[in-house]
Amino acid sequence: MHVAVYNGSNVNQRAAAVKTALVTDGFALATVGGTLPKTATTKIYYPSTRADSAAAVAKALKVPTANLTLSTMYTQVTVVIGSDWPTGNTYPAG
Repeated sequence: MHVAVYNGSNVNQRAAAVKTALVTDGFALATVGGTLPKTATTKIYYPSTRADSAAAVAKALKVPTANLTLSTMYTQVTVVIGSDWPTGNTYPAG
């Protein structure tokens, strides 16, 4: 399963760290998508055909299911790390 990880946390290398955690958890096709403008809340976006994949990623990262968002803008499961997750390999409130 493809998972793209974007850094919206304003903390250097956050996307790379989370991508590495996903690869360690068995998501071999995780990639760093890049940096986005700072966002407050970590979200996992997914297309309508990938709800199960998004749930698996959320479980692995301990991101609450409330942070999963169906989106027509993304063609694959996409993690956008917000400033609410500045360190660590799992979501702090998860």
